Amino acid sequence: MPGTSENDIVILSALELLQGMLLLPPPSRSLFSREIYLNILLDLLDSANPPALQSQALLVLMTALLECPRNARAFEEMDGLVTVASLLKSRGTSKDVRVSAMEFLSFYLMPEAADTQAEEAYEMSTVQRTPSKSPTGFMLHARTN
Repeated sequence: MPGTSENDIVILSALELLQGMLLLPPPSRSLFSREIYLNILLDLLDSANPPALQSQALLVLMTALLECPRNARAFEEMDGLVTVASLLKSRGTSKDVRVSAMEFLSFYLMPEAADTQAEEAYEMSTVQRTPSKSPTGFMLHARTN
């Protein structure tokens, strides 16, 4: 679908929000182990889209692959690396998108962390006492009321 400037602004805003949400809880990244969702990001890398959308899609893709090897395997199975590399080869690709693609490739080539490490770190960070039983949590709660 040819994008209008209004559609592009909405998509760009949605991508920015998605990137922020992916940075909050690490298990949220598991959404992109599914081909259908990853394919949407790869479609945004098409040369028919404006450079700002392509760059933001690369950032979201990088965030989705962060410490999530399952997503990286899905990305590889969908020939995502070929899609990103084609951005570099295309003469119509803007300089900003080329830089974003190079940043993505630099990130992609870094050694990946084990999937279980990220999940264990998240579980450990959420296992805490409830605020009502914790002395500092109780004091904080008492001050806010």
